[in-house]
Amino acid sequence: MELLEAALRYGGRPASLESILDAFLRPAFEVTRGDRNDLFNRLRARVSLEHSATTRDIVSRAFDKNDLRFIDELKAALPELTHEDLHWRFHFLVGAMIYTMSDSGQLEGLSGGKCSPTQTDFALASMVKTFSALFRSPPMVRSRTKKMASDAKQLVI
Repeated sequence: MELLEAALRYGGRPASLESILDAFLRPAFEVTRGDRNDLFNRLRARVSLEHSATTRDIVSRAFDKNDLRFIDELKAALPELTHEDLHWRFHFLVGAMIYTMSDSGQLEGLSGGKCSPTQTDFALASMVKTFSALFRSPPMVRSRTKKMASDAKQLVI
């Protein structure tokens, strides 16, 4: 949240898409730097994948408030996106972040050792660039209001 507040304070409102994404992702990559904190990252990944009321409550209490704040800032930066588009894209962002942080070794294996989540600066820059393009892509889901108006218009014609 400190990084997001800094982006808003120094970059203005709405913050740039890249600064919002960097503020969201950077803390996760900072945790992986140094000792890599593998146990925490794997536990976080496992808890995020578990589908039970208890784990949903844990994840909700730990992340929902901050996640919703980031979604609000993304909406301010990308007003053309629907509520549904923002939530789907944010879901994909979180999934990629958790998968990258959990470091199953697949990336290194597939790339013949040329790519590794331990290259945190490169991984962070790559994710910000990739997800900036995803968030800027045209909306996939029309808002329910627009769809209902369009459907009603078709019925009248």
